[in-house]
Amino acid sequence: MRAARTTPPRRRKSPVLAGQPHQVASTRHTTMNARTAHFLSPLGRSAMADKPIDAVDRRSASCVGQQVGKYALRRVIGSGGMGLVYEAEDAVLGRSVAVKMLRDDLAADPLLVQRFMLEAQATARLCHANVVTLHDVVETDGHVLIVMEMIRGGNADELLNRQGPLDWRTATRITVDACRGLVAAHQAGLVHRDIKPSNIMLTSGATDPAATAKLADFGLAKYHRSGGTALTDAGTSLGTPHFMSPEQCRAEAPDHRSDVYSLGATYFKLLTGRFPFEGEQVVQILFAHCSAAVPELAALNPGVDPRCQGIVDRAMAKQPHERFQTAGQMLVELEALLNRPNGDTRGNLAETVVPGQAAPTASAARRKRWPLRGGLAVVVLLVVIAWSIGMPPRWAGSPDSGADTTTDPHYINVDGVMGTMEVRGDGAWMAWGVSDRSHASARLLVRDLQSGQVRVVREEKRRYARFAAAAFLPASDLLVAAERESLRIVDTGASLDRPLVAAIEGTVRDVASHPGGGAIAVAVDAWADAPDRVVMYGISTAPEVELGDARSVLPGDLSDVSAVAFSPNGNYLAVADGNLVYVVDGRAGELQMTFELPASVGRQEGVGCVPAFSPDSRLLAVSGARGIVMWSLQNGRRVELPAGHRDPISVIAFHPAGNVIAAASPDGIRLWHVASGDQLGEPLDGHGGHVISDLAFANEGRTLVSAGFDNAIRFWDLSPVLQESPQGAGP
Repeated sequence: MRAARTTPPRRRKSPVLAGQPHQVASTRHTTMNARTAHFLSPLGRSAMADKPIDAVDRRSASCVGQQVGKYALRRVIGSGGMGLVYEAEDAVLGRSVAVKMLRDDLAADPLLVQRFMLEAQATARLCHANVVTLHDVVETDGHVLIVMEMIRGGNADELLNRQGPLDWRTATRITVDACRGLVAAHQAGLVHRDIKPSNIMLTSGATDPAATAKLADFGLAKYHRSGGTALTDAGTSLGTPHFMSPEQCRAEAPDHRSDVYSLGATYFKLLTGRFPFEGEQVVQILFAHCSAAVPELAALNPGVDPRCQGIVDRAMAKQPHERFQTAGQMLVELEALLNRPNGDTRGNLAETVVPGQAAPTASAARRKRWPLRGGLAVVVLLVVIAWSIGMPPRWAGSPDSGADTTTDPHYINVDGVMGTMEVRGDGAWMAWGVSDRSHASARLLVRDLQSGQVRVVREEKRRYARFAAAAFLPASDLLVAAERESLRIVDTGASLDRPLVAAIEGTVRDVASHPGGGAIAVAVDAWADAPDRVVMYGISTAPEVELGDARSVLPGDLSDVSAVAFSPNGNYLAVADGNLVYVVDGRAGELQMTFELPASVGRQEGVGCVPAFSPDSRLLAVSGARGIVMWSLQNGRRVELPAGHRDPISVIAFHPAGNVIAAASPDGIRLWHVASGDQLGEPLDGHGGHVISDLAFANEGRTLVSAGFDNAIRFWDLSPVLQESPQGAGP
């Protein structure tokens, strides 16, 4: 079973708001058309940062002491992209508030007034502890005001200016809070587009354990809604250069993953006190965002926990599909980091004992812990040099290098960035995808689980290639693999390799094969403003592989599709869409049942739930944030397993006997007895607190195979644990 690790957050894919001016009247934001980037003049660091209070135009501060509506403006406390921020007194309620007023020199522009009001509307859609609360919107005496809660602790950028780089725990706590606010924004259909330290407000001093960080300034936010108007012109880039994502730098339309990148850049500055990339000209900074490797945190702040680097690296990946696919996924990793004692990597196999097996050798553990960041800049430089002289880059994972093979039977050290992992239904073969660290190519490999032989069955030599999903066809050696927006058919003997669907018009999230043969289901995250979709294709394998007719499942109803799964008897197909799971006919695709994930097991906010059918096809299990809920497909009865996980569950899988279900989260893999709800044995820890993306049983259920964001595949001997398992399954 595959985790919903590439799931986008809840969002409305409809036309965006229009009418954004080409130039924002503030030096804090840079508006750039891609064709004119090279004409940008040199700017120093201070010119690209927020204006300090003493740099505010004194004429614009003349409203201090005035009464505007019921608000008495006391003092200027900051400046935003379009207005000044005052501390004010609410004369009616007798409380201090923050009032953001559109500057007089901009108030005459109806388009800017519209955008200013849209910021208020965007903020008003959010009611979350980690988002600054909107109290009121006022238009009076020629002034336009947004009234918000007063935050006394200042912002994170001011904190950095006062004390320099933050302790990694403090920086992580602030980023966790900001990430929670970002999850809420994305679920409301908003893309913030200007995440940075000065837009993270602090309720009190950062060292105060009770301090809360709140996301602010939605002045550049993009809201997707039906009939809306885009406030950003096509081909225009908005944001703050030091924190802009590569796609923003290229004046491409940003999505929720752009916010993830900006939050990663913000985390970098909180940890080091420096911007990820600097330059004398804006264009140098923008180019670095698109091409340069993320600097090593330890080189700038030796006190940073090494595990922070992995989070920054993934959040700031150049290509959106290589990042955390949702703010919720990033939140899982950040919270897991805070929950682990300092120095507890859990990925050190010398300290990890698999039940019933000896630990791997120390040398194997050292190979496993080789970090992505060590030498990444050198890899990028060598790749650029190789391409510049027309020589294709070579890397340790080339098919003839023996990479991804190991003499240790307990794990596979994936030399690159982990993609999908799939185990064939009979447990005889497994397949996995891996992209090389320089993003020059990707490979699909298979392994005979009896002999241990590994074979490369497909290599895609193009930039940012990635195998995101795969499914074995029943009773065959054939494998359908998704490489981003296309489908291919390969076999375990590497004798067949040809395209099935060249262009799907979206990014493939998951693939499932009908157990009776003759059909596959593909979950697609659609591009632009089209709705997500699930497509069922007919497929025949004799006398040769041929794709049949395509049929859309639940057309127009999906906005957050993350996973698909057929029941073992083939009667049903489960489609996960946010916190909903639709069950449709396994052949006709007609809707049969709809289940909603209950709040009692924890909603999968920003992460997505994962469905799994029991081997007898009688039960449907769905992962929650902390527990599992199961429904009987015969009578609809619902049973919840205990909420035993600290971190959100990313993937689940039924044991072939049906009496045990495995659930994985960053705090480990837990085995649950289906009928009693009891946990069997201790959690299986071995992925270093990272998200576990895939989970499957093999060897007649005696072995559990797991793959994670630590770029490793592990094999767990479950014999000692399963001997203690009682029989029986329910509900």
